[in-house]
Amino acid sequence: MNESQAICLASTPQKVGRRKLLEFIQLDLDFEYDESLRSNIHADLLYDAFTLAVVKGFTWRDVCQTVNVTEKLLQELVGKGITDAASIYQDIVTKARIDNRNLIIFTDYFFSTFMQHYKLYQLVFQTPRQVTNYNDSTVVEAPVPPQQLRFSKPPALYEYDQKLKEIQADKSDLREIRPIETVRVNIEDDVRSCPQTAVLDKIITQVMQKVGIPLADGLTETITATYDDLNMKLNETVLPRPKQLGPPLRYPLKPTLNTPKPTAGSTKTPAQKSSAKGDRKKSGKVK
Repeated sequence: MNESQAICLASTPQKVGRRKLLEFIQLDLDFEYDESLRSNIHADLLYDAFTLAVVKGFTWRDVCQTVNVTEKLLQELVGKGITDAASIYQDIVTKARIDNRNLIIFTDYFFSTFMQHYKLYQLVFQTPRQVTNYNDSTVVEAPVPPQQLRFSKPPALYEYDQKLKEIQADKSDLREIRPIETVRVNIEDDVRSCPQTAVLDKIITQVMQKVGIPLADGLTETITATYDDLNMKLNETVLPRPKQLGPPLRYPLKPTLNTPKPTAGSTKTPAQKSSAKGDRKKSGKVK
């Protein structure tokens, strides 16, 4: 990296500057999953050394030399012991010919950061990262062969069928109200000796528990189911129906109650008797 590149890099944001720094020193790092952790640490150490030199006012020549020294140290110290690291550091910085003031600042920074965690860096740069491989199998069923186009439905019919299925899917089954069964009330001997009011109170309480509460619950469920059924029928009726399917759906009304007809021997009402008497007068048969 030359001085003009260092000046340009000093005014570049960190995210872009780190990538530019690797380009300037022609360092190709692998940022794939296996090597991403190691490469990121390597790039951060170089960029931090560059930032230190710029902030501390190093000359642009010493800024470039600081980056070069850091890169050489990262390469030479891999696999070396802590005692060998000191001699290797002295040899590299001596050949770089950095200004004495700047060298003191860089040495203090390097030994308080990198050398402070020397064993950790050795572990990162020497130990391959464990890769977790996920293996899974699944059964892929072949799709159903498509039918011929002559059997297909027009879009309007298909959309109508789908909407009708959605409406009918919410239909709830109606529950019939079961007839009231005969309730047997067990009166204990000690209750029989109580006043009649207490006995009646106990009988009414048992009848309400065995008949009243279940009947009320059944009525509530039946009313809810009936409302849902009527709502479903209403939605089916108002749903626009294609002309190809004919007239819209119509549900038959519930049969009306059958009223008994008067028989020959039944008692007539006063109005019926008066009408019959008037008819006889007209016919001349009144006695």
